[in-house]
Parts: sequence; C-alpha cells; structure tokens
Amino acid sequence: MSGIIANTGKNILRNRWLSIATILVATIVFATASFFIAVSFMAQQAVRISETKAQLQIYFEVDTPESQISSVRDKLEKLNGIEEVTYITQEEALALYLDYYSDDPELIDSVSADWLPASLEVRASSLTDLEYITDQVKEEQRTNPYIEEVVYHEDVVKQLRSISNAIRYGAIGIISIFSVITLSLVFITIAFNINAHHKEIEIMHLVGSNDSYIKLPYILEGVVYTTVGSLIAAGLIIIPWYLLVGSSSDSNIKFILTQLATELDLNYLRSFDLKFVILFFGVHGIVGALVGFASSSFAVMKNLNLKSR
Repeated sequence: MSGIIANTGKNILRNRWLSIATILVATIVFATASFFIAVSFMAQQAVRISETKAQLQIYFEVDTPESQISSVRDKLEKLNGIEEVTYITQEEALALYLDYYSDDPELIDSVSADWLPASLEVRASSLTDLEYITDQVKEEQRTNPYIEEVVYHEDVVKQLRSISNAIRYGAIGIISIFSVITLSLVFITIAFNINAHHKEIEIMHLVGSNDSYIKLPYILEGVVYTTVGSLIAAGLIIIPWYLLVGSSSDSNIKFILTQLATELDLNYLRSFDLKFVILFFGVHGIVGALVGFASSSFAVMKNLNLKSR
C-alpha cells in the first residue's frame, strides 16, 4: 500500500503545474456549486418558514355576537390543514393598535375598543393548506353577513415560492454544468498522465507488477485532486462567514448575516459551531472523493488496458 501511495505522490509531483491547475479548477467548481446549493437551501428555508407563519385574518363586523365568531372558529378547526386558530377580541385589537401607534398620540387619543373589529387569525400547516382554507373561508363569507373582510397576502408568499423554485432549478443547471467540467478535467488529466508514462507502465507490467499496483495510483491521483479542491472550497466559504459573524466590529455585513441566520432559523451559522464545521468539511471531502474516484476510474478503464500490453 505504501508503494501505491508513493507512486500517487510521484505522479502528482511530476506534473505539478497540471496538478495545481486541476486542483484550482476543482476548487472553483466546488466553491461555485456550494454557493448555489447554500443559496437554494436558504431560499427553501425561507419558503418553509413563510409557510409556517402564513396566516389568514378574518375580520368581523363591529357588532358581531361572540357566539357567531365562536361558530366560525369551530368550523375552521374542523378543516384539514389547520395549525392554529387565534381569537383576537376587540380589547386585544385595541391593545395591539395602541402598541403599534404608540409613537403617534394623535392616532390613539380618540380610539376605543368599540371602534375595532374582533378577528380570527388562522395559521395553516402549509401554503397548499392555506389556499384551501382561504377558499373555504371566502365561501363562508358569501353566506355569513358578520364576516367583514378576509385578508390573505397570497402574492407575497407565491412570489417567494417562485423565486425559490427559480433558484433551485438554476442551481441544478449550473451544478450539472460544473460537474461535467470537473469530471472531464480529471479524466483528461489522468489520461494525459497515463499516456505520458506508458513506457514506465509497460516495464512495470513486464516485470510482474499486478494490475492494482499499476492502476490504483492513477485512481488515487484523481481522488486527491478533487478532494483537495473540495476541502479548499469548503474553507473559502465557511471561514470568511464565521470570521464576519464572529468579528467584534458592528459592521453592516455582520448584522445582515446574523439577521439572515436568525430569520432562517439557522442557529449554527450565527456563531462558530464545531459539529457543523466538521459536517460541512466532511460532506465536501466525501463528495470530492467520489467525483474524483468516478472520473479517474473511468479514465483508467479507457486508457490503461493492461491485457493488451
């Protein structure tokens, strides 16, 4: 095994500029792919959180009897996809109003609870459920004179979902292209090295070296290129992030990144998290090794047929 590792190192060093170029391209590819995967994941996380916070507000006429509101609430709680139904009384609506406009005395001086409508806030399990519930509530509104208004910010959530889908499909396309580039580059590099050392390979074959001793160094060479490139890419992404969020300065960038991690419920990105760092580098290393193994194995299979030598 030590001989195989030594031959792998020798192959890499003999073509050091080609090796450096291959690792550099692999780094760029993995960094770009990781960036788009991260953006796509954050977009999906934003949609998921929006779904959990998605609400439907049902406002009732000011003089609506509480029994009528309770009746509507009971009907809602029987629907599929209901996460929670909250009853906001006129007094609670006044408290919310006073808190919201606390900086503007002119807007709160003459307001009383009798002026504000009671309401129901409905939280659904998902956007699909919320759309179904909204249709049911609007149907109820047509026959129930006590329901004054139904508010559902449908456009905002749908736009967020559309943006998320566009990012995801774009990421898939870009990652596919870069994956082909990486596989092709490693294939070409290994094929070049095999052809450049064909006389040495023939001699090793003639003196009785087994096939695995000849082939494995070239396979491991490809694994080294992509694994090193993927780990460098991981470092280029995660190290600057933690340096920014962990810096002592109160910069705008730090505030934006911390706020983003908080809003998306990604607590492991708010401050240094060793488990996440190990996982992040581990995933990059494993994916890099698999890509290199697949590409270099294919190159060896196509360019190193020892039976014909």
